[in-house]
Amino acid sequence: ADRLWIGTMTRGLFVIDTRTGDIDSFISAEGDTATLSSNGIMSLHVGVDGRVRIGTFGGGLNVLDPRSRSIARVSVSTPLSDTLSRARVTAITADQRGRIWMATDGDGLFAYHEATDSLAQLKRSDSNPLTISDDRLYAVQFDDASGRIWVGTAGRGLDWLDASVEDVARADIYNISKADGLSDNVIYGVLTDHVEHVWLSTNSGIVRYHWQSGEATIFRKRH
Repeated sequence: ADRLWIGTMTRGLFVIDTRTGDIDSFISAEGDTATLSSNGIMSLHVGVDGRVRIGTFGGGLNVLDPRSRSIARVSVSTPLSDTLSRARVTAITADQRGRIWMATDGDGLFAYHEATDSLAQLKRSDSNPLTISDDRLYAVQFDDASGRIWVGTAGRGLDWLDASVEDVARADIYNISKADGLSDNVIYGVLTDHVEHVWLSTNSGIVRYHWQSGEATIFRKRH
């Protein structure tokens, strides 16, 4: 609660002690796997255990333990690990099962289960409408109230899936778009509240989407 984490695109990760004003930093060092895999930081997520999940630009997912200052680059014994290690991780969330969900710019959606060291990837398939609608993703958010993972895409609207699914790779994914009342299909940010709303930042204002009724309310700048 007393730390402010700041990711940059070229200078790694900074943390400010908000009580003392002290600043610490973490950077990538070539050849040293105990450092950040990239100095470009695209997303951050602080877990209930205090560890910081770091989404990098082209270096996948890193995990930092603030107590020891140790950094681990997430890698699992599957061919998908190579794909993740090169991914641009734009957003991170965690669900009730301890899975870490990662939106990426070009590689779809990943789900990493730390307890079992397993990794799944969800990508678009033109032959299956119940897959992720776009491999370019800007946002991901777990919502405990709905039990859903909400995903903001780079041009195909809002996707969602049931977070309780056992086999992530076979999960059915559903889409909500301009055809359903959204103001735009480019979604940069997703937040949920305690009254069944999903809030979306888009290229055309803010959208408040009520997931029970399907009603979308649009907020735009007044000229």
